[in-house]
Amino acid sequence: MKLTKTIPAIVFLLFLFPAPSRGYFQDYPYLDNETLGLFNYIHAVSQTDPDDFNPDDWGEEIGVGIGMGYYRRYILAFTAYGVSMAAEHTPAYPKPFTEALDGLTQKMLNHHCWQDWMVADWGGADPLYPYNIMYTGHLLLMMAFYERQAGDRKYDSDQKLTFQDLEFTTNMTSLSGNLYDLILNNRDSLGEKYYAVCCETNRVFVPCNVMPHYALHVVPPDPGRDLEAVTPLWLAWIKENMQDPGNAFFYEMFVPFDPQPYIIKTLNGAYTAWSLSFLDGLDHKFVEAAYPVFKKNAVIEDVFGTDTAFILTSPSGYEPVPLAAPDPYSPQSSEPSCHSHHHTCPFSYAAQTMFQPLIAHRAQSSPARLGVMANMNAMDVLSTVFGMVLAREMDDQDLFRKLTKGVEVFFGQPAWQEDKWQYGYFGFNFLKVAQNGFPLLARALTPESNFRTIADSHRGPEFYRQPILSSVSNPRTFVNQAIWDPDKHRLFLTINGGEATSEPTDLIIANLDPDSEYKVMLGGKDYSGWTRSGSQIVVTTPALSASELEFQITDQSAGTSGCGCRSLPGSDASWWLILIGILGFVLVRARRRAR
Repeated sequence: MKLTKTIPAIVFLLFLFPAPSRGYFQDYPYLDNETLGLFNYIHAVSQTDPDDFNPDDWGEEIGVGIGMGYYRRYILAFTAYGVSMAAEHTPAYPKPFTEALDGLTQKMLNHHCWQDWMVADWGGADPLYPYNIMYTGHLLLMMAFYERQAGDRKYDSDQKLTFQDLEFTTNMTSLSGNLYDLILNNRDSLGEKYYAVCCETNRVFVPCNVMPHYALHVVPPDPGRDLEAVTPLWLAWIKENMQDPGNAFFYEMFVPFDPQPYIIKTLNGAYTAWSLSFLDGLDHKFVEAAYPVFKKNAVIEDVFGTDTAFILTSPSGYEPVPLAAPDPYSPQSSEPSCHSHHHTCPFSYAAQTMFQPLIAHRAQSSPARLGVMANMNAMDVLSTVFGMVLAREMDDQDLFRKLTKGVEVFFGQPAWQEDKWQYGYFGFNFLKVAQNGFPLLARALTPESNFRTIADSHRGPEFYRQPILSSVSNPRTFVNQAIWDPDKHRLFLTINGGEATSEPTDLIIANLDPDSEYKVMLGGKDYSGWTRSGSQIVVTTPALSASELEFQITDQSAGTSGCGCRSLPGSDASWWLILIGILGFVLVRARRRAR
């Protein structure tokens, strides 16, 4: 009797408490609210005037020092890479991402990002040619990423760079062609090719040169050149000449134009993590082999408490690494040489003192660690944020989590401000854009979407004709999923309001076939809150909340297959196995009692 009562009770509970569901379409890319919150801040600062570099967001202007350049170009570039990688997850909602990429690229064209080339003694007369790859490589990749997301080839038209009474023009096609020709034909003073382009006239860096090589794999194909053909030549050169065999760090630089070219063998964790991240898109086997070696030599854990990690700028425990030849660049004023100790340009000297009071305070609680912490500076934080990017690229979630906690020692805990999730509330500012841009890039890299999957995956014209979510009327709406499945002839959308808004929104769906019939579903059920006008549908949502709303817009005129829905409550196989196990346990107990 007890058994017959127990079984129906269990069955009733199975339906009363259905299996937990992730609440979105499981077979498609997804952006969580925190990643979108980082992006929302970046989008806001990207839409200001190209000449606007508000110190509250961008930090104070730093003048031209030894190899310093204008650091803002690097912040713009890596922030733009984060925007583009985030956009890969919602390909049917390009508008906010293309707006941000365009705004960041327009700022990159501003003289604030390249005028140092015109006034520094290591610069030249033209910021675009033949050197200055620390600017042009990033500019090309930013243009390429914009084209990939927007598909409008805006940057194939001439873009102006103006400084005082000077004016220069460039575009994506001419810049990629010029860089390709330089990479293929550059020779050192002995006539040997090195398949790279200089920074600062007589310095060749691996990280600066990985950018144009990667960009040549992202830009649209050039009918007159095999743009990707130069990369294997460069990869062979750096493997032979620019990587320390013992720890997988890259050497500081190659100096090609001295009477006897030489390599400065100072090691740099930031440059190595930066380089390996993008190189994974060009030579995965090489990076896969180098990563555990670099990780073993670069990572230091538990400096500021358990479960934290940092990437060291130098693998030698902050001891100076002897140069392979005397540094030909003497220091100016009282600044240390960029290559003395582990103070490496372009970030460290100008920013290293920012962290000293905090580090000294932290060190008091752990005197045994003072030797390490007292020498940590902004370059080590930079090494760590690049390490976050590399860890995500390599799907090393444990190291990413520890590095994130390490960075938060300096950046503070991220916090919500309306629809923006931001770092930078610790009482000082390491450049808000950097504090949010680097984590955005790291979080946007996933096993399904990363530098490896983007390279060589060009989008044809048909991609940009697919149905899209063209805009939302409530700008605080979080769009977690937006993708058109051409096999199912269906647009999948997942949205929510988080804690930022409860107002409903209009979803404007565009690029529809005017001759087709469409159906709108919400949560797997027919939804009537929409109107149709030609190739556009406007869906008016219910009130928003932190609960996700799942919409499907289906072309009924094309033979569709499959639902593409999330698992129905209680249908997840692992959940059912647990429930069956519980049921079995109850049955056994009931039989024993019956005996």
